[in-house]
Amino acid sequence: MNKRIHTRILKWLIFSFFFWQGNSFAQIKIDEPSVLTMEDGLAGNHVRDIVKDPHGFIWIATNSGVSRFDGSSFLNILQDVKDPESLQDGRVNSLLADSSRLWIGNHTGWSIYEFKTGKLTNYQMEDCVLRDSIIADGYTGIFSFYRTADGDIWMGTTNQGIIRYNPKEDTYICYRVNPEEVTQYFNSSRGADRIYEMMQDNQNDSIIWAGSRSGLLRINKYSHDLKWYCFPDDDFNVQSGQNVFLDLYQDDQGRLYSGAWSKGVRIVDPYNQNLTLLPLDDRNSAEAKTIVLSPTADIKRKNEREIWISSSMGMLSYDLKSQMTSSVKFNNWQKDQFYGITFLDEENRIWGKTSNGLNIFDPTLQQFTNYSFRDYNEVGAGFAFYLVSPSKIGDLAVVARDVDAVYHLDINTKKWLRVPIPKPFLNSNNHYQSHGVGVKSAEEWYLIDASQLCLYNLTERSFKEITIPESIHYNQMRIAYFDSNDNLWIGTRNSGLIKWSTTTNKWKQFKSEFEPEGLPYTVGLINRIYEDSKKNIWIRREEGYSLYLTEKDTILNFLPDMGSSKIIKYPRFFSEDLNGRVWVSSPDAKLGFALVDQPHKGLVAVYDVKKLFGIAQILYMRTDPQGNVWLVTPKQIYKFTPDKIKIEAYSYQYGIKDLEFNAFTFLPSGELVLGGRNSIWIADPKDLKPNPEQPKPYLTGISVLQKELKSELV
Repeated sequence: MNKRIHTRILKWLIFSFFFWQGNSFAQIKIDEPSVLTMEDGLAGNHVRDIVKDPHGFIWIATNSGVSRFDGSSFLNILQDVKDPESLQDGRVNSLLADSSRLWIGNHTGWSIYEFKTGKLTNYQMEDCVLRDSIIADGYTGIFSFYRTADGDIWMGTTNQGIIRYNPKEDTYICYRVNPEEVTQYFNSSRGADRIYEMMQDNQNDSIIWAGSRSGLLRINKYSHDLKWYCFPDDDFNVQSGQNVFLDLYQDDQGRLYSGAWSKGVRIVDPYNQNLTLLPLDDRNSAEAKTIVLSPTADIKRKNEREIWISSSMGMLSYDLKSQMTSSVKFNNWQKDQFYGITFLDEENRIWGKTSNGLNIFDPTLQQFTNYSFRDYNEVGAGFAFYLVSPSKIGDLAVVARDVDAVYHLDINTKKWLRVPIPKPFLNSNNHYQSHGVGVKSAEEWYLIDASQLCLYNLTERSFKEITIPESIHYNQMRIAYFDSNDNLWIGTRNSGLIKWSTTTNKWKQFKSEFEPEGLPYTVGLINRIYEDSKKNIWIRREEGYSLYLTEKDTILNFLPDMGSSKIIKYPRFFSEDLNGRVWVSSPDAKLGFALVDQPHKGLVAVYDVKKLFGIAQILYMRTDPQGNVWLVTPKQIYKFTPDKIKIEAYSYQYGIKDLEFNAFTFLPSGELVLGGRNSIWIADPKDLKPNPEQPKPYLTGISVLQKELKSELV
């Protein structure tokens, strides 16, 4: 079967498989995997092993055959009981790819698939003797493969110990533990013949370690000496559980690690018959401890001091030196979300086996990490219009519309804290309709909706109504901003700008100041307020913008028809860079700047980014700590470097789904945040990759008049 998969994800994967030569990511993000199943062409949903061949193809062992994945489609090798040259058993346990062949281990033997010719040859062995013919109920299955540096193939069997194949001499050697040794500790010797994992010692290449159902094997590949290690316990059940070696790993200092069905990951000292649980102190979360102490599926190298651990409860990264965990991902059984690492490729893509399909975590597809508070908001759409950082409750807070609470996200633990908003501040639908946030301090914020002002105390988690004097007339509040002089500014609809000094409790309202004599402009809607480094206040209005000069306590207006050739008619955002330029953007793709030292002169430059770069619409604009101007558009996000008039585009398709943007800001750490619906998206600009070119095609076959052409040339 060779079924095409029409998704943007797989189009990207085929490109990066064969043609991307970029640098690896320093930090791997693990958000939501791309999941491929039988519906996409996979041979079976129960994935048991994953390998990559020298040609760049990914091979997947499943319960129903083997699949080759090229990033776009699957080629399946299946069992056909009527065809003796097909796969002898579809229940595939393990795979190994060498330079020219794929080794396939299944329940009744093994098969070898030739990459060049596509020829498949089946093998079965009993008591270290190859069978002359293949039988349906073959006795010796293959659980695992390992290839040593000299090219020998080692096969861990289901019940016959270890088979070693020398391809140069075309000979086999078999290794089995003396049954009398095993029965001193166990009721049967069969467990020691069931080999789950093998590896070559990185300190002594003559030694091969093998993990079995009952104990650990040590083989000298030159002398053929076999040593069996058992780790006894007075409790037989404990002894049985701790002598299961499902996976093996050796660090650069030669220490052995193993996973088991019980007690999780252990440090193994075979010479002293000692097992030590992987150290996890109280600095690590309860979730991390649960993952490490659960039945372990895989232990993989991340770097010289870190390992990846996958268990029945999830996956994480463990630092062998600091003994701290990170990248903790807990399985969600209710949502069928499972995490694990079976194979890590050169581009830091994580390939994971599950019983529900093939998981792919691609850093390029994980550039934007989603944090959803949908499960905590049962009342509405949760439009994340206002993003606040830092706070003492969490690293980031969301004050949204159509909610009944304020949501705080702890970036480190990835957990949300919900702080309910009292009913008096909710509307008739029990929704809070936020119109702005004025951040007084890390503990206190001023929140407004259309008609109410309240003080939110994060420590006390309290909401206190602030009474606005009757002398202040307004029909609808639309935006709030707290400046560095302890003034709260409130923009209104058709009622001007309100200024409240929280230190003197003096209130002031500006309205006529926005309506110059002789010009047909009313104050209209004020819904954006920004303070520059000189403490001046920039004010967005329906046409043009206004500026409050703090030192002079006066307002200047920069409106169309006032004689300036450099004007942005419909400004939307203001943001200052490191060079003293206050940038102004508009929805119709205009971008200009004024000088913070001479704001009274208005804009000194205006760019038409549609003509320059083909950008038709700007939704949001911010400057980052390095002075770059970032533009959020409906299709992409752009980084504009003003001094070089250079722009880079980054696509949302590599991490963002269900596009709807309601806010844009930067965290103090430099990460950018986009507000969505009941969720936010976070990305580190250092991790973003510019949009790649289109992938190059490769030849898979030739057809003439709808008939496949088979020849030596093809």
